[in-house]
Amino acid sequence: MTRKVIFWLAEHETLIPADQVPGAIADAVCPPTERNELQGQPLNDPNAFNRLEVEREHAKKLREKYPNLPNDYKFSKGELSGYLESLGFALEVRHRSPESIEAAENTIFWYNAARDAAEWFDQFSVAPRDAAMLLCDFHPKDDRADPQEETSSETGPEDFKRLLQVFEDVANTDSQPRTLLRWLDVARDGRLNYHSWIDEYANAMLLVQKDGEQNAISGTPEIAEPPLFTKAEILAVNWPMPPGAPPLENILNERPKWVSEACVLVGKPGGGASGSHLWKPAMLAVCLATTRPQKRWYCNKAALTNYLRNNFSRNFAQWEGFAENL
Repeated sequence: MTRKVIFWLAEHETLIPADQVPGAIADAVCPPTERNELQGQPLNDPNAFNRLEVEREHAKKLREKYPNLPNDYKFSKGELSGYLESLGFALEVRHRSPESIEAAENTIFWYNAARDAAEWFDQFSVAPRDAAMLLCDFHPKDDRADPQEETSSETGPEDFKRLLQVFEDVANTDSQPRTLLRWLDVARDGRLNYHSWIDEYANAMLLVQKDGEQNAISGTPEIAEPPLFTKAEILAVNWPMPPGAPPLENILNERPKWVSEACVLVGKPGGGASGSHLWKPAMLAVCLATTRPQKRWYCNKAALTNYLRNNFSRNFAQWEGFAENL
């Protein structure tokens, strides 16, 4: 059986530091001894010396393979996967779950805005090709995306082709509808390579769901959300829109799908302050700062930061959380 070399990355991180590679290989070859569960202390580790030798050996091999590698170099998942396969190992990247509800909510907002994640996770039936594209970090509605030719930050064309082939075989064998999470299970069961964004999103959703259930049981009140604003309040000061972008007023009136996460529907539009739809300034800024298949322009992140700091100070902390991932 091929041994897995496991790398733990922070939330949203996709590149793997080169200086972690020899140690991770050594851990795969000579696993560290687990703690004594009764006393909570590590046992004597008979593999410690051998692990050090393996780490030194693979540090040398890495230097021989990449003699001009900078000290701070970081591998893409596809690049490192090829190197490890040449040594007889398999790459596995794992992401740490968000450490707080706020971080989890920021993750959910981010992927909803950038990838329409909520739309795809809510669908009762996702087609095999759409599922394979999403698991390779391509938007199925982006006509210019070609996963059979293009590479994402963690997957390549061969990963997409393997996912699609397996998904189509499963669908041909059993034509029942499958959600995106069901397709994710198929990929995991088949040990197929896919982009880690979907695990981050699913983990964040699970954490928020569990927190909501605990609050319901304990009666703990939820933390208040930043304030919402009417369209008139949003438009009171000009936003830093780029050349070629439609007027923000038109966007708020038409409410295209890519901006839906920023809007809270209340009553009928035009019904006054109490009946108009309300808007989340920080989430609106995220929508304006990201490109989508149906939106190729974007607002400058630094300009949005200054704008929200000066005009929506009570929403600025939320924007800072979102902006870290832009």
